[in-house]
Formats: sequence, C-alpha cells, structure tokens
Amino acid sequence: MERTPPEYFLKKAHSASEKGEIQEAEKYITFSLRSLLAYGTIRIPRGEKIVEDDAYDAFFRFKRLFEKLHYRAYGIAVRKRLEEALGYSLSDNKFDLHSDKNRIGKLKEEVQDLLLEAVEKTVRSEQKGKAFESLVDLSNLLFNPWFEELIACREDRTHPWRQRYKITREKGLWGKIVGYEKVPVATTALVPTSFYDALFAATRLQIPIHPFFASVVDMYLFDN
Repeated sequence: MERTPPEYFLKKAHSASEKGEIQEAEKYITFSLRSLLAYGTIRIPRGEKIVEDDAYDAFFRFKRLFEKLHYRAYGIAVRKRLEEALGYSLSDNKFDLHSDKNRIGKLKEEVQDLLLEAVEKTVRSEQKGKAFESLVDLSNLLFNPWFEELIACREDRTHPWRQRYKITREKGLWGKIVGYEKVPVATTALVPTSFYDALFAATRLQIPIHPFFASVVDMYLFDN
C-alpha cells in the first residue's frame, strides 16, 4: 500500500463519496491518509509546537477535504433513500400497497439512522448536543410530515404529487424502483405566485401559499 500513489486512493474516495457509499469512502479516506504519510506529503502534529512546515499545512488541508468527502457520502446516501421513498409513493399497483408502505417506512428508518450516524461521526464532540437537538427538530418539522405525506400519496391515486413526478426504475418497466423524475406541467394549469403577491398587496391579508408551490420535496430535499 505504501507504494501506491495517494492520487489513486483519493480518486477512489471521491468516487465513493459521490455515490453515497459511506463504508467505501471511509476505507479509501483511510488508505489515502496512510499513503500521504508514507510519501511524506503530510505530517500529523503530535502535540509538539507546530512550526511552519508544508507537510503540516498539507495535513490540515487534507483533513478538511476528508471531512468534506465523509459528509458528502452521508448526504448522498440520505438523498438516495429519500428519492427512492418518493418513487415508491408514486406506485399505483394495488397489490403492492402494503409492501410499498412498508418499504417507505423502512427507508424512513434508514434515513434517521444515517443522520444519527452522521452526527456521531462527523460533528465535533462539543457541538454534538446542539446537532442532535437540530436533528430532532428537523425530524419533527420536516421528515416526519413528509413521510406521512408519502404514505398519503401511495394510498391516494389522485394525490397532486402524481401529476408532478413519475417513478424511475433500474431496468425497464418492472425493474426495482430507485427514485423519481419530474413531469413537465403546463403553466396554464397553475395559479402563478404573482396572484398571491397581488392579492396580499391589495388586501394586506396573508394568503398561505398553496402546497403546490411550497412542497417539501422541491424546497428542502431535492433541489440543488
């Protein structure tokens, strides 16, 4: 391993991170660190006074990179499960209703576990308390209602999300559900947000924006 250039392991770490493969990303981050040390590219401070040294500087740069890759892997892994859950909510096969709802519930558990694990592994000890509190708030305000809406969508063939999204599968019409894609919607079918803005300006009454414009899916989960 010591003879393998760090670039090889770094490339593998980047690739695994972008695929949401957490264990692979962790493995190649570790290999990258060992290779960088073996090549003398970095030096790890051991408590001694840090003097100006390119190897020390490189250590801190790569440390930030590895943290970013680790965090990215968790983010992609969570995103994949959210996309898959939405895909299952769009299914309309009545014979699969029970199994689809179970799959959505299982994906919710996986998302929660991944978020807890991400906080445990990527957040500094002194900040974990606040991070876990934020995670509880996120679950209560966002994820729990959103997964409830996924179940509602799966049970209701007229749910509005079915007009906006369609299932994507691994292979063909009968492949495993892996996510969703947006369906183009004619603008004439929508009430533009300018209508609400004009109404508020005229009446000074706050009119709630229809969920169509403020869906959790678009605002918080899937838009880049």
